[in-house]
Amino acid sequence: MWMSKAVYTDQHDRLVKAEAIVQSVQIHNAALHTTMDWMRLRLNQLEHERAQLIQNYMGVKISVPNIEPSISTDNPADLFNQVPSYEDVGDTEAERMGIGWDNDGQFVAKVGK
Repeated sequence: MWMSKAVYTDQHDRLVKAEAIVQSVQIHNAALHTTMDWMRLRLNQLEHERAQLIQNYMGVKISVPNIEPSISTDNPADLFNQVPSYEDVGDTEAERMGIGWDNDGQFVAKVGK
């Protein structure tokens, strides 16, 4: 397939601009990740300090949430393997796994199967 020099030049210029945009977004994204890591660390530190102050002042021990970074992967398809599945496995598979229901409709995990 042949194309004119003007079309080739236009496509090449668009490619160069797109690559420059991608590079600037990657740099910006790295800076944002650094900032978020710092903020996450600082917030965790403040929550622990606050819990310690409450314990010292009132004598009440409280649990403290710990904010952690989200799951990071290069392959987005891997994210689906890291989250719980709520798909119905069916009665036969549930019986094989030892999962069932009692007469009142309550969930029962059968031990020993």
